[in-house]
Amino acid sequence: MTLPEGGRVLAVAHRVAWSDDRQLWYCDIEIVAGSSYMPFVRLALARYQPNALPDAKLSAIVLADFAQVLPRRRAVIRRDGAQVSARLHGPVPTRGPMRNRFQGEPANALCERREARACRDGRRDG
Repeated sequence: MTLPEGGRVLAVAHRVAWSDDRQLWYCDIEIVAGSSYMPFVRLALARYQPNALPDAKLSAIVLADFAQVLPRRRAVIRRDGAQVSARLHGPVPTRGPMRNRFQGEPANALCERREARACRDGRRDG
């Protein structure tokens, strides 16, 4: 799309919805961060009106605040009798103070264990 000032932009349209509770328009946008770990993004927002006059299809651009994209992670918890195992799958940082120093090795977490005790009425406590 060509702007009246002569520059070109790529406009990606998304449907918006109105929130009565917050009294504002919103849109859920999924951002795929690729191999980046918790990158910051800043969106340039504009209203696109496809049926407007040629020079008025795109409103003035407004910059949103910076936001940090959280990694997509998945927790898997399995129980086999009294044994419980937990695994967390997802990206980890490769640099900086939070980097995974044990890359390629499973990470261990300290878990608190609480034994179930039998109650007087036959139910288990815990």
